[in-house]
Amino acid sequence: MFVDRTVGLHTNILRYYGSIQEDSPFCFAIMLELADTTLYHVLAESATTPIMQSTTDLIQQIASGLSHLHLFKVAHRDLKPQNILMIKPQSGLQSEKLYYQAKISDFGVAREQLQTFTQTYNAQGTIIYMAPECRALLHSTAGKLAESIDWFAADMWSFGLICSEIFLKSTLGDIFYTNNTLSQEISEGNAAPLIALSREAGDSSQMIEGVARCLVKSPGDRFNINTFVANSLPQDACMETARSTLRSTPSATAQSQRGNEHFSTARSP
Repeated sequence: MFVDRTVGLHTNILRYYGSIQEDSPFCFAIMLELADTTLYHVLAESATTPIMQSTTDLIQQIASGLSHLHLFKVAHRDLKPQNILMIKPQSGLQSEKLYYQAKISDFGVAREQLQTFTQTYNAQGTIIYMAPECRALLHSTAGKLAESIDWFAADMWSFGLICSEIFLKSTLGDIFYTNNTLSQEISEGNAAPLIALSREAGDSSQMIEGVARCLVKSPGDRFNINTFVANSLPQDACMETARSTLRSTPSATAQSQRGNEHFSTARSP
């Protein structure tokens, strides 16, 4: 799925430039933005190469891209650090605040949901980042459930796990290696031990509590992305997310304006 055809351009979504097809011999190639690394590698190498930018900045960028996708009713369905590409700004544009631009990528299992908010599909994604309700698909008859899956809420679970990795500056694999009961807890939908570890890391309590609301077992009780941005990010990061949406392509302006208005009204009482 070439997602920018659906949602327009966005700073935190990998850009698609075009494709080339030759029939004899058959060859098909797509042209995308060139990235320097992935969030997975940044986290995996953080012990020897410290992460230079703030936790808030990284999470805000990922939240901004995800907010834009969800605004246009596109669920990613396979969010993980390997699918968040990291691009260094061009020479002369790099600032102290922004060491990498985060770009959500790999929309091979993304799903546009324009007619209904929830639909039933086969299990999709990477097991370690799957929401509990998606894992259940793997154990049901023919990989399906009678009830529908809210894939936007499923994205929020994956987003919450990624945020926890950023708090802990480590990959889930490494975290599970040092705490072998945590993997089972997460698979059963209990993220409380992971949230406790995140609190111990000493980052923003406001953001951690927001992530905790993304990692509740019941999909209907999770924060959606706009509610997370409005309630969990500092005000300047919240406004930057809104501005990023408004800077999208002209065809997205009306939708983006609605997203900006949503941020101003999504705060929880």
